[in-house]
Order: sequence, then structure tokens, then C-alpha cells
Amino acid sequence: MKYLGSIAVVVGMMLALNISVAAPNQGCQRKLANLEKQLGYAKQYNNTNRIRGLERAIANVKTYCGGGTNIDSTDAKAKDYYEAEKKLEKSEEILEKIADAQQDLAKAEYKYDKAKYKGDFEDQLEAEYKMKEARMRIKMYEEFLETLK
Repeated sequence: MKYLGSIAVVVGMMLALNISVAAPNQGCQRKLANLEKQLGYAKQYNNTNRIRGLERAIANVKTYCGGGTNIDSTDAKAKDYYEAEKKLEKSEEILEKIADAQQDLAKAEYKYDKAKYKGDFEDQLEAEYKMKEARMRIKMYEEFLETLK
């Protein structure tokens, strides 16, 4: 029985890996692979309620993930959704970079104020340079973000 469960896990993992490599919609494929992995574990431990729930979840992901189109379809609507998802992921990355640059700007402004209070001219120049660099990064990321829209 353990041997059969091991085979089910291995087959489930191979199926999940195959699906994740072949399909264009990575977000949905990650969900599907995760559910397949959990299904393998549930089958290994003969958890019938969990198996039923995971099979239902897999069916829902295949049906509804990807903007209401079937995950296995290759029509233009699915491709458009995939492109929109990629833009969203890229936008999220850019927003994180903007937040990092704003944090760097705040640190540089603090260092500038501290150096100005101390009268340390070299530290002031260094902080000014870092502030300009952070502002330029923020501007660059915001412009790039506008091109994604």
C-alpha cells in the first residue's frame, strides 16, 4: 500500500511539473501544481475528504483561473489575460523598487540633516549625492511604470 502511495505522489509530481512547463499561464499553473502536490499527499495518506476537496479545487482552477477561460485553452482571451498578468507582476516589482528608492531617499535626507547639524561638509556632499541618486531612481521607475499602463 505504501508503494502504491509513493507511486501516486511521484506521478502527481511529474504531472504537476509537466503542466507547469507546458502552459503559458504561470500563476494558474503554480496553483495547479500546488494542488496536485497536496492531492498526492492526500492520496498517500488515504484522506478521502481532502482528496474530494482538492479534486474540486483543481477543477475550479482549470475552469476559472485565467479570467474565466479554461486553463488548457489557447485562445486569444487566455493570451490577453496572461499578458495582463505579466504586466501586473512587473508593475508590482516596479512599485517595490520605488518603495525601496523612497526609503533610500529618506535615509539620505536624515544623513544630510545630521551632517548639516554636525557641520560635516563631506558627509553633506555624500548625502546630497545619495538623495539625487534616489530621486533619479524614483523618477526612472515611475516613468517606466507609466509605460506599462
